Amino acid sequence: MNAEDAIIAKKRKRVERSEAGHPYHPDQGPRPKKARAEEKRDRDKEVILKLGIEFETEQDAYDFYNNYACVVGFSIRRSKGHKGDKDGSRKWLDRVFCCSCEGILGNDKRDDNVKCHRPETRCGCLAEMKISCRYSEKYCVVKFVSEHTHVLASPRKRIFLRSQRSINLAQAVKAELADSFGIALRASVGLMARRVGGLDNLGFIPEDYNNYLRTRRTEEMKKGRLFALFVGVNHHKQTIIFGAALLYDETSETFMWLFDSFQKTMFGKKPQTILTNQDAAMAKALASQWPETHHHLCVRHMYQNAAKNLKEVFGRYNTFVADFSSCVYDHDYEDDFLDAWDNMLDKYYLKNNSWSQRQFELREKWALRSESMNSQIKWYITYNYDLLRFFHQFQRLVDDRRFEELRADFKATQSKPSLEYPVEILKHVASVYTPAIFKLFNHELWLTWDCELHKDGEVGFVVKYKVISPRKSRQHIVQFDSLASTMMCSCNKFEFVGIYVPMP
Repeated sequence: MNAEDAIIAKKRKRVERSEAGHPYHPDQGPRPKKARAEEKRDRDKEVILKLGIEFETEQDAYDFYNNYACVVGFSIRRSKGHKGDKDGSRKWLDRVFCCSCEGILGNDKRDDNVKCHRPETRCGCLAEMKISCRYSEKYCVVKFVSEHTHVLASPRKRIFLRSQRSINLAQAVKAELADSFGIALRASVGLMARRVGGLDNLGFIPEDYNNYLRTRRTEEMKKGRLFALFVGVNHHKQTIIFGAALLYDETSETFMWLFDSFQKTMFGKKPQTILTNQDAAMAKALASQWPETHHHLCVRHMYQNAAKNLKEVFGRYNTFVADFSSCVYDHDYEDDFLDAWDNMLDKYYLKNNSWSQRQFELREKWALRSESMNSQIKWYITYNYDLLRFFHQFQRLVDDRRFEELRADFKATQSKPSLEYPVEILKHVASVYTPAIFKLFNHELWLTWDCELHKDGEVGFVVKYKVISPRKSRQHIVQFDSLASTMMCSCNKFEFVGIYVPMP
């Protein structure tokens, strides 16, 4: 059989399949005109719209109205609606689907700055369909306006209507495969169009194809370029960068590799304490690779998670933020904290909230970080940078942080803090501490002058004192070991903040 006979046989087979009612597959080539006409007539019969038609879901109603719009020749969009509780769940009680030309464009606030405005597409069209389930189990069409105030699209032009365009799963797979092999957009779209009998049978236009690939690349960049930073605080209370890595995923195996690699670059040294977010995979990797390191959870991350998991409480109660902060920071003794936490749960009806229960179970790991690096990174890096520009901008960040540390070192060696009172302890502190740490110490020293100190006993080299502040309802117990030159306070603020403070 020669090539011409093969082509004729293939066409005959395709026609026979369509006449026999066999399903069409895109790889069979262009759909015969007769088959396309029959499919169009069948589709037109299925989208006869009238009052009283029922739908199981809001999405079903949208799809039906969109199919009707395709037959008539216009584009639709979701408009106003009302949500409420029904059948034990929150759902749409009624919803309006309208023509995309509905409404009138308001005044453009950019009139003075924009040289070329977009064409106006809204002309006050009143065509719409309204559904409701307020008085029935299913959604029912309760209002339907069919008249339009604009020219409708002809059958060949309907591919340009926005709501009638979409890239299906099979087309998306082919698009990503073609893009991975470096096939140009024009060639890829042309091949797909040829298989279905032309661009008007694709179901999308080339701009949709390009936008889809761009969105996929953006998602892959966000997903596949996880940026991990090891940061710390220096003697000037500045955030410094110890190391960084680009990770492909957030599995425990990846974090194990990360911690091992960081340890090797630090000549085998491990951090004594590390603060992270509440990532389970990271916690598993830390327990496996650095079991001696104290693992704590950053309070900043807990606040961010609270805003996400308790957003209804944040929006409903203006006092919740203050009460939540008080529970975290204002209680030195466990029983005081427990009372405050229980009162907060009762006040905001969070007794059965799973997120609050989980945070309470992790309370021993809470810790405060002095400064967040995320806000500084945003000034240098955005997710849409390519890899080369990303590294250039990150190097700028590292250079700027090193320069600030160098500046602080210079000031510390070339100047000394001015003393409000030239007492010996401040003179000594000014000679050994950096200006930033001296400022903290000086503030806490002033606060101690308002505290009462009482000796409470002595055992060997350990002397116990009671410290009473007029601003606190409880007293603190301070133990000083003269042999080891160590001190411990019952408030545990040194472990939490990093400096011995009376915390009035």
